[in-house]
Amino acid sequence: MPIYIAICLGGLGTYVSDLLLREFSESSDLQILQVDDEVNDETQGHAGCGKIEVETTVDPKLLWSKSRFVMTWLVKLAVVENVKDVEDIHAALTAVGATAITAAVTVLRSHAAIDWSSKEFTSEIQRPMASPLHRSNESSPILYRASCIRSGSSHKFTSLDVSRTVGDCVGKIFPPSSWKASMKDYEVRIMSYVLNEKCWCGISLSNVDQQRNKGNLDSEFRHPHTPPDSTAVVGVRPSTASLLISLCEITFGEIVCDPTCGSGTLLIEGKYEWGDKVQFLGGDIDVDLNQMRMSDNNEVQDCGLSLWDCGRLPVRDRVVDVFVCDPPFGVGCGSAKDAVTLLPKLLRECRRCAVEDGRMVMLLAHRVKELRRVTAPGAVGKWNTGWKIVNERRINLGGMLAYIIELVVTVKIENDGDE
Repeated sequence: MPIYIAICLGGLGTYVSDLLLREFSESSDLQILQVDDEVNDETQGHAGCGKIEVETTVDPKLLWSKSRFVMTWLVKLAVVENVKDVEDIHAALTAVGATAITAAVTVLRSHAAIDWSSKEFTSEIQRPMASPLHRSNESSPILYRASCIRSGSSHKFTSLDVSRTVGDCVGKIFPPSSWKASMKDYEVRIMSYVLNEKCWCGISLSNVDQQRNKGNLDSEFRHPHTPPDSTAVVGVRPSTASLLISLCEITFGEIVCDPTCGSGTLLIEGKYEWGDKVQFLGGDIDVDLNQMRMSDNNEVQDCGLSLWDCGRLPVRDRVVDVFVCDPPFGVGCGSAKDAVTLLPKLLRECRRCAVEDGRMVMLLAHRVKELRRVTAPGAVGKWNTGWKIVNERRINLGGMLAYIIELVVTVKIENDGDE
């Protein structure tokens, strides 16, 4: 039975493992072996993501389609504890041996053989699965690349040292006639995540063609409106959006609104999950949204995108059941000064539109103190937004400390007769 490593949003590993068990509750062949998910000041950096070891015989077709909340999947090769030097990683991979590595490649090939272009898997946000391993000659060597994502200040080695060590190890296990290193035209990518004194190593199931993209645009997803030559993108990852939608605990017939929707990732993920069973609304002040609204893509149009100011929503009082949003952090998007004044305006306007038992899930990075102040019990005047915090989740968001805040409506706003 193959063992996978699910890479997810740092800080939500336990929640994601529960989602996996829930999604595959009808299958007794999925077991959670280990969850590594601690988020603190020492786990910052991209390697501070959540890692879940999963043992399963579930068809890769189902594993991928029912786990959009997972950033990527690895076929496990080794998990190394107490890493002091790259030789520890070398020894662990050597112990894995050729048989286990070949078996992992077999899983990759069976995964790549699935027709991901079929209607069942084609959606507004294409999830780039592993491409078929097109080989002109089956006797030709497998082209591979070793990559490393490392976080931690006490290491005596670099990410390049880890990649070089993994490549050297594979070169000693397999002869050059069967495995050959290639930085560009590789078929197999061996990923290593090193966090402090622990290393996770596996073969990535992500789309090889997407991995070859230059720049720092994450290969997990590419939004259809993202230019193909983009090297950076500001916006929430669709796997993160899927988790935010899940945390909303939406029920049939509710109205869900994203008042700062940007390119609409949260709305599209919600639409993918719920279809016509839930009504989604969203808008942004960016005039580029007009291009999306006039596009030929039905899924974008079905999400009810509008051009609006989140401080003046064109929505009637007391109609929205759930708000879900990731307002501008003021880092890479918007200004830090405007972000301070935006938050109370946004919350008060959402309170006006929310039903009496309304709720909100918000992703924040740098304005958590301001949010606590404007949602504190006893807040008056402009600081009384009509919301209260019921849960805070500390997460690692692409190497940055962030928070997912869950709020509920309070009884009333004690200012200007708004209620």
